[in-house]
Amino acid sequence: MTSTFSAEQLSKIRKNKHDIHRETYKTLYKECMNRITRANENGRTNVTYDIPAISLGLPLYDIHHVSAYIVRKLTEGNFRTLMIAINKIYIDWDHVVNKSIGHGTVETKERPRGSHYVSL
Repeated sequence: MTSTFSAEQLSKIRKNKHDIHRETYKTLYKECMNRITRANENGRTNVTYDIPAISLGLPLYDIHHVSAYIVRKLTEGNFRTLMIAINKIYIDWDHVVNKSIGHGTVETKERPRGSHYVSL
């Protein structure tokens, strides 16, 4: 007895793969947030985050997609980011700290359209 091959089956497989990737990206983003939190607790207002080429317990991932996801999420959280290397992100939140403690005004720069690499 053979089952029918359908486009719906392919769609389900594709969605499952997408969901697995999204969970992997979220896990790596949480690691990045933990690094930021530790740096902030130590009085720092910037940090670099190295995206691991592989991470034990996680499926293989495209480092380009992961870095774009993390940069986008950080930018949405009002962090300034700069891609130093394909797997290294410089993250800064000094502009928020200085503003909250009254150290002058902060100029904001428009991020170039189509660029997810630089928002400093």
